[in-house]
Amino acid sequence: MKKYNITRIWVIFLAITISTASCSDWLDVQPRSQIRDTVLFSDQLGFKSALAGVYSILTDRDLYAVELRFGMLGTLAQEWNAPTSNAARYWGEANYDFYATSVVRRIDSIWGRTYHAIANVNVILEMLEDRQHLFTGINYEIIKGEVLALRAFLHFDLLRLFGASFAVDPNRPSIPYVTVYGPLQSPQLRVWEAMERVLADFALAAEYLKVDPIHTGQVITVMDDNGWLINRTRRLNYYALRGLQARAFLWMQDFPNAALHAQKVIDAADAGKFRWTTLAGMQLHDRTGAHEQLWGLEVNNMNELHTEFFTAGAGNLLQITTTGVLQNIYFGGASEAPLDWRFVNLFIPNATNSILQKFALPPAATTAFYRNRMPMIKLPEMYFILAEAQFERDLPFLDALNEVRRHRGLGDHLLTDPALTPEVFYGILANEVRREFLGEGQLWFFHKRQNRPIIRLAAHDLVELNAYIFPLPIAEREGANRQDNRN
Repeated sequence: MKKYNITRIWVIFLAITISTASCSDWLDVQPRSQIRDTVLFSDQLGFKSALAGVYSILTDRDLYAVELRFGMLGTLAQEWNAPTSNAARYWGEANYDFYATSVVRRIDSIWGRTYHAIANVNVILEMLEDRQHLFTGINYEIIKGEVLALRAFLHFDLLRLFGASFAVDPNRPSIPYVTVYGPLQSPQLRVWEAMERVLADFALAAEYLKVDPIHTGQVITVMDDNGWLINRTRRLNYYALRGLQARAFLWMQDFPNAALHAQKVIDAADAGKFRWTTLAGMQLHDRTGAHEQLWGLEVNNMNELHTEFFTAGAGNLLQITTTGVLQNIYFGGASEAPLDWRFVNLFIPNATNSILQKFALPPAATTAFYRNRMPMIKLPEMYFILAEAQFERDLPFLDALNEVRRHRGLGDHLLTDPALTPEVFYGILANEVRREFLGEGQLWFFHKRQNRPIIRLAAHDLVELNAYIFPLPIAEREGANRQDNRN
């Protein structure tokens, strides 16, 4: 793997910068440029700061604040009207030209920033060895479980971007799976080999996260370690991990295990650990489904990003034709759309087009719980996974789809035909995924997993264009002697 300019000092700088705790004692001891790992990781506060640093990397606009959500992936999934000028920001993505200069830059940055986050994770894991005595309560288990889960999650998303889907070729060369910090080059793995490592890290993380308060029901207050374990859905917690396992097994077409893990999360929701967004909540403040998020990142500049991409008059505006596309293609036509809470409350019409308001800042009086939340994995996905897994096993699947529809205002428009052909079923499921996760980056992966040639309009055949696999960065293809991952 190309060695990006990732140093342990950078880990320390980032962690100290974003830590809410005072680190002035460390900085008084020696200049920043000479701070050593042993200083940062000399107590549990240092580990907390380093972990927070990893989450901060994930909120980069080249990762989960923009490009791996509504930006690059949203354009590739044809969520937005196609740009009309080759000077537009996402012209290359809209035409599936992965070698356009701007697209190459974004792909290189996704690769580099993700492996940068993985390097930070591996430093934390290395420093955790033989340091359990530094921690109080369950903090050691929580941190180790989170960083293992993060390592698996990050590699999994790289694999979903740069690897062939299982439906196409699980034996094709894909990505390196990096488990140690250092200059050594990690071998490029085939798709199935990388997935084995993803699942192994997820499984190990689950063992550590069994003690997670969101799982055990332990009540945490601000008096407990300054409330560090409050609001676990802001970080990768036990149930987010289970949801990611369901997503990973579905990617591998392992439908029994996908259903098993999705059901674990659904059972937790039934027990009150998560709840559905209400109509009143969506109208007032809960546009991103905060209560439905198994895990959501805190993106502090979300309103600025909304202004840049979704405000009328902004350059390169991301918008959708209201009647022809948003109402008729996305939201079921004139009979369903006016009833669907998402259609009514998450868009502002602008002449003939509509603009998504999902990431707009809620009113000033709204509690912090609803603000700046970027969904990473949500409860509705578990029902979609369960429905697909049940359909593929010839088991009842309608209840899972209808449960989501009930909680989106469509209780009078439930699905009733239990004998759908695969073509019809997956067409229905694609529409459900599209309207639920618009702007959240999941539609692209859904289409890739299905290897669907046409995903909205007939302008491009994505299979013919080999458009579902990002090319490796040039430095990887040439400098690291990687095999072609696209052919």
